[in-house]
Amino acid sequence: MREFSFGPAEIVVQPGRQVTLDVRNDGDMTHNFSAPSVGPDLDYKPGARRTVIFAAPASGVVEFFCKFHRERGMRGAVRVVARPATSPPIGLLLLGIRLLLAGTVVVGVTRNRRSRDT
Repeated sequence: MREFSFGPAEIVVQPGRQVTLDVRNDGDMTHNFSAPSVGPDLDYKPGARRTVIFAAPASGVVEFFCKFHRERGMRGAVRVVARPATSPPIGLLLLGIRLLLAGTVVVGVTRNRRSRDT
């Protein structure tokens, strides 16, 4: 896992669908979720969690980012496609993606964790 990142960084949806993002900050510092083309600009203190809902446009990409750490690569996108994407590999699900029955996607901000070499 990387610090200053969204997980998942890309979400694929169909045109006109309601997009529900469960955004939470699992990091140690304040972050932000901004998606100017659909409206949200929300700050998240460590541990904060909010639901963001918007309608997917007819086509294109809805870019989102942390306004505090965008230059460090903290950004992502909701891509609108006419056909549903295939299911992601299970490895991506283990990186923080949670697809709930209601169609909610959890977008988490994770803190850097060091792994030991074995």
